[in-house]
Amino acid sequence: MAEAHSLTATDLAQLNDELAAAVRAGIPLDLGLHGAAQRAPARLRKLTAQLSDDIARGKSLVEALEAHKASIPPVYRAIIEAGTVSGRLDEALADVSQDAAATDNIRAELRRSLIYPCVVAALAYGLFVLLLNLFVPHLLHTYEMFRFGDPGWLRFLARARETLGVWGPLVPLVAAGLLLVLLWATRRGGAILGQPAARWIPGYATAVRDARVARFCHLLAMLIEHDVPMPQSVRLAADATGDRRLIKTARTIADRIEAGGQIEAADANRSLPPFVLWMLQSADRNRSLALSLRQAADTYRQRAVYRCNLLQKVLPSLLVVAIAGSATILYALAVFGPMSALWYQMGME
Repeated sequence: MAEAHSLTATDLAQLNDELAAAVRAGIPLDLGLHGAAQRAPARLRKLTAQLSDDIARGKSLVEALEAHKASIPPVYRAIIEAGTVSGRLDEALADVSQDAAATDNIRAELRRSLIYPCVVAALAYGLFVLLLNLFVPHLLHTYEMFRFGDPGWLRFLARARETLGVWGPLVPLVAAGLLLVLLWATRRGGAILGQPAARWIPGYATAVRDARVARFCHLLAMLIEHDVPMPQSVRLAADATGDRRLIKTARTIADRIEAGGQIEAADANRSLPPFVLWMLQSADRNRSLALSLRQAADTYRQRAVYRCNLLQKVLPSLLVVAIAGSATILYALAVFGPMSALWYQMGME
């Protein structure tokens, strides 16, 4: 029976590493997974044992994973199928391990980057609450004593102080909830397979797109090298990317190839770059298509790694500016804005 919940990124990475180790060592997968079940954490032990039993009963790895599709992400099952059909399961598993390592680095950097700005934001929020409780009453008394009027910003601060019991505890609760949702999203199994769980991070979606194109080219090269028919190869390689737009485009291309038609230049889009489409168009007259696809895969993988490395360097600064900088500026305006207005009013008298 399949597990009720999908695996986390950590669980899926561990399962993939166990499969890769068994394949590299030449150990039957049922025995390898049986041993892995003894070492696996409780949340993964049952699934690993069930996969081992299914394979021991004669099921293929693809069939065993399909039987537990509620737990195994469809992208991972597609990668395994492509690796199995091409006879290069070891390479497919190695790709997933490499992707998992890169995503782990991004996830760890994201969490580390949140520490400092969150501390600064919490400190600024606490000081703002103290400002409302300690400073605003004196400010109201001063304006009333000198009869400076009742400006809009002062009414806002007074109203904020009066309703502090309502929104005061609500703001940190909402902020903590958003932070927990972000951390939870990065733990899901899809994250290690190039699913952009953090689309809001500048450059992350582009790195994910490059990684998907690299996976598509690599798996397509593997399938072509093992004489898998082109239409089937294109479909399997696209399914392994998890990109709906690329999958739709690839299936259109595969259908045209089966019908004896021509691949159209209009099929090029952000998911399937023009250069990759050109290679597929010239497949009938290019005997070195697999080699060209491998070179393209290396190029796009290097681009994805470069973007990830750049992101790891830039992300902390972006978060400090966006969170800590904004909180500090708002607190400074809340303090010095009223003081400046008060000094201006006193100078006018």
